[in-house]
Amino acid sequence: MFRLPLFRQRARLGASVLETSERETLVERFDGLKRQIPLLYAVAVVNLVGFYVSTSGQYGWATTLYAAPVSGIIFYRLHHWHRLARIRLTVEEMRVELHKSVWFSRLLSLLFLAWSMSILVGGERDQQRYIILFGSLASVGCSVALASVPRAAKPPLMLIALPTALWSMTSGDLSYFFVGVSLAVLIALILRMLAIQEQGFSTLMESKAAIAIEREKVRFSEERYEYIGRATNDLIWDWDIKTDTLFWNDAVHNQLGYSREDNHPTIEWWQDHVHPDHRDRVVDHVRDASRRGEETFEDEFPFRRSDGTYAYMYHRGYIIRDAEGVSVRMVGAMQDFTRRKLAEEGLLFAASRDHLTSLPNRGHFNETLQTAVTEATTGKYRSSLLLLDLDDFKQVNDSLGHDAGDALLKELASRLTECIAGEGELARLGGDEFAIILKQVGNKQEVEAWARVLLEQLRKPFMYQGSILDCAATIGVAIFPDVGSTPETVLKDADIALYVAKTNKRGGFAIFAPVHRAELQLRSTMVSSAKTAVRENRIAPFYQPKISFEDGSISGFE
Repeated sequence: MFRLPLFRQRARLGASVLETSERETLVERFDGLKRQIPLLYAVAVVNLVGFYVSTSGQYGWATTLYAAPVSGIIFYRLHHWHRLARIRLTVEEMRVELHKSVWFSRLLSLLFLAWSMSILVGGERDQQRYIILFGSLASVGCSVALASVPRAAKPPLMLIALPTALWSMTSGDLSYFFVGVSLAVLIALILRMLAIQEQGFSTLMESKAAIAIEREKVRFSEERYEYIGRATNDLIWDWDIKTDTLFWNDAVHNQLGYSREDNHPTIEWWQDHVHPDHRDRVVDHVRDASRRGEETFEDEFPFRRSDGTYAYMYHRGYIIRDAEGVSVRMVGAMQDFTRRKLAEEGLLFAASRDHLTSLPNRGHFNETLQTAVTEATTGKYRSSLLLLDLDDFKQVNDSLGHDAGDALLKELASRLTECIAGEGELARLGGDEFAIILKQVGNKQEVEAWARVLLEQLRKPFMYQGSILDCAATIGVAIFPDVGSTPETVLKDADIALYVAKTNKRGGFAIFAPVHRAELQLRSTMVSSAKTAVRENRIAPFYQPKISFEDGSISGFE
């Protein structure tokens, strides 16, 4: 097989790239040989004619013996290459043709060698000069014509020119001697030229192969980079700081909706799309990481989509520095975790909000009350807690169903929210019980005014499926830290005030006073004592008979 030394190095080069380079090498050699073939056979024909003319007289037998096969081979090869010029060969066919060219070069060189030596040994002086002349021209011309295939270019030099030079130097004729020396030097020069050309050609093809391998590596890396980006759905970016060129993968189009025609190759584009509330913090974070010599940085922030909405992004980057430690490049990725963020917020909302009215629930209210009590105690100002309880809510559920009750609770929450308008903290504690914290509203007259406004707002009728529902409520108020310095105490005092308000008159309000606690404790003590007395049989019932005056019979008891 016709192969070059370059392609024996398969251990060092990738097989696929090497095969490509081998094909290119064969094509280069074949095209070079095809371009030189006319010159090659023109030289061969001229020298064939010269040999024939110079030897046809005395050495007719030699002319007949050698001229016929030489001319036959030459014209056969001319016809063969003329046919090849009109068809497209495969790589394997090119390799075969190059291989044939080497062997035909050797065969023609051997025939010319035998022809010329038969005349040099026994020919006349004039004939010898013609042979030396035509032999030198034929070998040098054919060698130059076959320079693109050094293995085919060497046989004319080694089998025609070199024996001719050696014969000339050893013929004993001084003029022949110098001709032989000159021819030998010329042979050496041409051989060196072929070696240099072969080395240069091999180096060139090795360079092409190396470049092809690097290109393949780059292509593979880019392809792998793209597939990784597709697999992760991350927005992968690469920022060249010196040129301020920012590269994004296709996720910026697929995930955020930006078209491929949008121009976003700079860091300013990225900065402008970070949410304004986070922009300064995020940019300063990246800048500080670069200035402090850190290798990585990470952050979370909303990033604007093409439709104007924002996606929550987890951002992580890697800083590349030069030998002096200066940041020259940054690479990283932004991961869209909007669904997870919304899920977390949903869980937090569910944990802290009432599912029916979306108001803060009891757990969130307890935290808010703790904060309010602490601030009132340390800030030396008074605040108030209002507990609201719907009147006759059970009757609504029993008569119209729970759907009506839920609608009434939603309406109540809406009215309270509108009435407070951000000046207080509203929560649903459960059932039909609501709570309002009014910070820095601790004056009795102010609290009473708030309670009247709230009750008046709630008394407005509410229509549900053709039925008028009553939103009336009763309110109990505790002003802190006058009578309580802990959330538990304040809540109990407000609950006592609510009980007092319901006892006195539903639909009104009461502000807690210490006497209310004493009255409640007395009432609780009396009820407890009565239950204990009954349970321990301390009470004996006596019945007074009812006697009829008409007949003296007992008609009943009292």
